[in-house]
Amino acid sequence: MGKDEHLIEAEILSYITVGGGDPGDWFVSASTNPAVSLFTLHRVVKEQDLWIYRKALSSDAAEGIAAYFQQEMGTDGNEGEGAGQRLYVFAFRKEPHTVTKHPTPAW
Repeated sequence: MGKDEHLIEAEILSYITVGGGDPGDWFVSASTNPAVSLFTLHRVVKEQDLWIYRKALSSDAAEGIAAYFQQEMGTDGNEGEGAGQRLYVFAFRKEPHTVTKHPTPAW
C-alpha cells in the first residue's frame, strides 16, 4: 500500500539532508518501476550510491511529489518514467557514473 504525500516528501527530504549536498546534486522523479529506473536507466550502484524510493497512493500524488522537489527544492528530474501508473517516487544523489539524461522508455 502507498504512503501519504506529506510523509513521502518528509522521508525523501530527510534522506537528501542526511545524504548531503545541494538539492541540485539529487535527481527526483516518478516511475512505474523504480528498480529499473534507478539501477538500469540511471546506472545507480545499489550497494554504493545513495538512493531511495517510496510508493504513493496514486500516480497524481507521486508525480506531484516529484514536481515539488524539482520546482520548489531545485532537484534535477524528469516528467516520469514508464508507461502506466507512476506510483513510485525515487531519488538518488548524482555521481559521475550515474545518468540523468536519456530518452524516456515506455515499458
